[in-house]
Amino acid sequence: MSHNTQDLMQPEELMKMLRIRPSASRKKSLRQRDLALRVGVDTRAIQQWEGGDRLPSAHNLQRLVQAYVEEAAFLPGTERQEAGLLWQSVKQVYDSSPGTYRYYPEFDENWFAQILADREAAPNHSVIQQKGATTQIPVDLASSAVRVTERSELKRRPAGNLPVQLSSFVGRVPQLAELHDLLRQSSLVTLTGPGGSGKTSFALHLASSLADSFPDGIWLFEFAAVSDPQLVVVYMLSTLGLEDRQGRTSMETVLDAIQNKSMLFIFDNCEHLIDACAVVAESLLAFAPALVILATSQEPLNLPGENRYPVRALSIPPEQELSYGRLMEYESVQLFVERATLLLPHFKVQEAQAVLVGDICRKLEGNPLALELAAARMNVLSLEQINERLTDLLGFLTTGKRTATPRQQTLKATMDWSYSLLSEKEQLLFRLLSVFMGEFTLETVEEVCVYRPRHQEPCSLKKDEILDLFANLVNKSLVSMHSSTSSDRMTYALLAPVKQYTQEKLESCQLECHRVHGADKEHIYRLHAEYFARFIEEIEQEVKEGNTSIALAKIRAEYDNLRAALQWAYSQDDPEGTGLRIAGALCEFWSLEGNWSEGLLWLSRLLPAANDHDNLKALNKALKGKELLMSAQGSGDTYTA
Repeated sequence: MSHNTQDLMQPEELMKMLRIRPSASRKKSLRQRDLALRVGVDTRAIQQWEGGDRLPSAHNLQRLVQAYVEEAAFLPGTERQEAGLLWQSVKQVYDSSPGTYRYYPEFDENWFAQILADREAAPNHSVIQQKGATTQIPVDLASSAVRVTERSELKRRPAGNLPVQLSSFVGRVPQLAELHDLLRQSSLVTLTGPGGSGKTSFALHLASSLADSFPDGIWLFEFAAVSDPQLVVVYMLSTLGLEDRQGRTSMETVLDAIQNKSMLFIFDNCEHLIDACAVVAESLLAFAPALVILATSQEPLNLPGENRYPVRALSIPPEQELSYGRLMEYESVQLFVERATLLLPHFKVQEAQAVLVGDICRKLEGNPLALELAAARMNVLSLEQINERLTDLLGFLTTGKRTATPRQQTLKATMDWSYSLLSEKEQLLFRLLSVFMGEFTLETVEEVCVYRPRHQEPCSLKKDEILDLFANLVNKSLVSMHSSTSSDRMTYALLAPVKQYTQEKLESCQLECHRVHGADKEHIYRLHAEYFARFIEEIEQEVKEGNTSIALAKIRAEYDNLRAALQWAYSQDDPEGTGLRIAGALCEFWSLEGNWSEGLLWLSRLLPAANDHDNLKALNKALKGKELLMSAQGSGDTYTA
């Protein structure tokens, strides 16, 4: 491999050439499947690396280089040169990619020297004289003869395979302390949260501080690279550096190797293999009393003794204007500024820009992935431009790290991944939840989201099905749960990126397959408006009975939904008078709250359509309400939306 040839080759060309190059240890090319097992990734990852679709992370590139050494893929006598050139080609492409803000590490000469030394010291290393070469190379490194036994392999690498973190970890200090205590008390802890909430980086940072607590090693299993549940144990076997043994299953081989060892296993990204991961975790913990498993997943494993730890969003600043110093006390601001500074070393937030940074962090609701994607835009946009473009979160946040899995490179890809893991009925309910504004209750969902097919839709939702389906969405971290301060009932909400995604899904289903899904959007908005018409009429009765303060509190809590129902009715010309019913029942509220102008605005929009329907009761109530508001307003200014 000459310098001139190498300079012209891309990383994917180099990786493919090294894999298929014959050597003294093997006459045929190495299969992608076999190389994937050696590296500890899915075969698809090798295909993507060799196809130029993705770059390997520094951690995976180290494992790839080690596999090339063990397979004698590098030419004898030029191993350091060829490995260094491969590393440099990956680094050059990574560092020159638009939108990247982390620098790929340099080639570690000391690490590679140790890899060569380990190979030389291997028990089955033989001397073969090649023409023109006097370097020792291993014989048939691909065979089991040169591998050490399972137990000696684990002993040789006591530190496990935890990757070195290339960027700093921001925030979550109290949570780290809590998890330290939790891992001392429990053998299974699962970090749960929506896509992009930082579960993996949290787990890795936590694990890096626990090396002394697990003398037999900390092992990371990146299950995002595994798509087949039946390959979970096979992947673990490969990652641990073990081989199947005759007369023993893969699980038995793993159990034999870890049974009496104090180890920490990190099961990362379990949600798409949730059942398989749960079965494996239960088996491992039953036979390895000193083992601790730290899992990350959008939903818990639901095993006995499991401690679920929700990974919350980073803290965000309040809407009030703060100095830059005060602003930096909030974790979301710290992360955004730190990542922007990595991209632009001279970046510094001026005092006058503090408001913009606060706005950006609030719009992104403290989501770490969203914050990092926004910071990645700092190489082409100003803070003002980023803030302006955040009205389209899914369309704007599209430049992630090339070494990340495709589903983590954009916010939309992360949401697509979560959506694909839902059942058909869960997907339908998830789409329908987009109708709600602000917070909502389970009882409201059960009333509004009962879905009866109008054409030939393949899916329906019955009221008695909604509780379980909704609970699944909460467990999968797609719906946020809040404790209500005004009542003893839990309330729920969709984070801004999630809501935008559900709205787009609802719209796309209508556009792509009108006959199958076209009724979704029209039908759900009608149900929403009808429900809140009944709701406000019941509240109106409570006011008449003297429960004014309680009634007003209920209306304030649902006002965003009431306003959304009014807007939908107005956009549809209110053919059934639903909007007029809501507006008429709200007149007393508008009067008591002093919102006369808004009330008159809605009445002026909805009353002209009253001639097109026969709801005289709603019409009379609205006309009386208009008189009440006009009297209260006097000569006040007209409300403008």
